Amino acid sequence: MQAPTPLADRGLLAFSGGPSMEDEVWMTVKEAALHAGVSVQTVYSWVRRGRLEVTGLDHRGQKVFRLLDVARAEKATRARARRVLVPAA
Repeated sequence: MQAPTPLADRGLLAFSGGPSMEDEVWMTVKEAALHAGVSVQTVYSWVRRGRLEVTGLDHRGQKVFRLLDVARAEKATRARARRVLVPAA
């Protein structure tokens, strides 16, 4: 898998000001799914549930996400999956 390239090299538009666009790695939904090892539907589910924020749009209008945000959503999802629920006695 090829590493995602920085925002400025891909012609992406950011929704809000923040850290320098050149310092961040941005990825599309498909790239985020590949990076996190989940399906595209899971990425859309994270967005719908508020666990992952859409950071901008690329030149085709596709949603893009920061690599750090994708990693955080994946980590939180995997941590929740490891929880063991004990039935009430």
